[in-house]
Amino acid sequence: MKILIIEDQPWLLDMKYWPEGHEYVVAERWDEVPIDDILSFDGVMLDHRLPGLRGNHVAHRLKEAGYDVANIVRISSMTEGGYPEGIGPWTGKGTSNRLVAAILAYLQSDRGEEADQALSQVVYRLY
Repeated sequence: MKILIIEDQPWLLDMKYWPEGHEYVVAERWDEVPIDDILSFDGVMLDHRLPGLRGNHVAHRLKEAGYDVANIVRISSMTEGGYPEGIGPWTGKGTSNRLVAAILAYLQSDRGEEADQALSQVVYRLY
């Protein structure tokens, strides 16, 4: 899978233990990667408090460009609102290898209720 992580504090991401076999691209600003390029990503891990534009506004722009917002997982220390309907789950700021593995499994699933619950259980155990 090809995953874009939009996070303005990339030092918080301990990526050395993340599951191998996937391509991870980190952008510190929402506009570092053109929206047309983002459409080629299998998933987006999106922080909320970004310089220049909040995550909820980025999600709306991606939706308007035709990106499936169910493939967006919000990584933030708070559960802010204002996101488009159908957006993927909130996971919190911690990005441990277990959490990233759960996010990848979620993105590879049919994203039904079972997938949401499985990811929520991992998040609940970590926080």
